Amino acid sequence: MMRLSCGDVLFDPRYYSTHTVAVDSLWAGVPVITRAGPRLVSRVPASILASLGLDKVLVVRNWQEYQDVAQALVKSKHLRQSLRHRISELRLASRLFQRSVYTKRVIQILRMAWEVFALIGEQRISQKRLFHLAGNFA
Repeated sequence: MMRLSCGDVLFDPRYYSTHTVAVDSLWAGVPVITRAGPRLVSRVPASILASLGLDKVLVVRNWQEYQDVAQALVKSKHLRQSLRHRISELRLASRLFQRSVYTKRVIQILRMAWEVFALIGEQRISQKRLFHLAGNFA
């Protein structure tokens, strides 16, 4: 993480995106420029930036926008610092980076899956009960 924080900008490639590196870079406060591609693998960083509310700033629609945003960030130290500060603030408030909340949700999902598995094994689950379990998750 310390090395990532030394970077100024992460340029996400289109077809095989940075995924975890994008998350780590954002955690380190480094802006990530991306262009969402046609496949799931090429849309992950765009989704991550959208969850932080940075999609209007750092997710571009075409290569000319990509170049324009990249040049603006490379040329303006003030813009980079401003974005780093904004990313740091958003990171603290974002559910994406709240590991304890994430962990609790994963545990809930696993418990629900186990309960459904056990009930199916006993052939005692009704559709109503299944929807009740799913509703507790939502």
